[in-house]
Amino acid sequence: MLADIVVDTNVLMHAGNPDLAGNYFEPAVEFLAALRAATTLLCIDKFAGGSSLIAAEYLHTLPVQSFGRELVVALLVSQRVTEVSDKVDNATRQFVKKQVPRNSRDQRFVRVTHNTNDKVLVSHDFADMPPKVRQAIRNRLDIDIVTAAEALPAVK
Repeated sequence: MLADIVVDTNVLMHAGNPDLAGNYFEPAVEFLAALRAATTLLCIDKFAGGSSLIAAEYLHTLPVQSFGRELVVALLVSQRVTEVSDKVDNATRQFVKKQVPRNSRDQRFVRVTHNTNDKVLVSHDFADMPPKVRQAIRNRLDIDIVTAAEALPAVK
């Protein structure tokens, strides 16, 4: 079982809307339910000046009473959310920026994942992180960017 994991906001969103999530709805729900039952920690970036970009994205994007938001709150209450630095060396920062050039938020998710123990990012964003980018990041940084369905066995 994974000690820690980073979850992209889109996975949390997909668990709350079967009409918009398409084939991602059921795997997202199964993954988040397994995460809630597991001991795996949810990693977010450190609060600097009272603000975490990842936590802010969760809170501003996830509708109140959605499954994804309720999961994040439950993990916060049970102290299963941990802060991880997004600070990386300059070469790593530039590599991530080159691989994910259009989305600085996704760059942050990748940098935080780089500093976790298990280096797993669950994301359904194939626009900003297509298979070629996921493989390049895996090869260089040893980070696995996987879908909820692929992550499910690791949190059960």
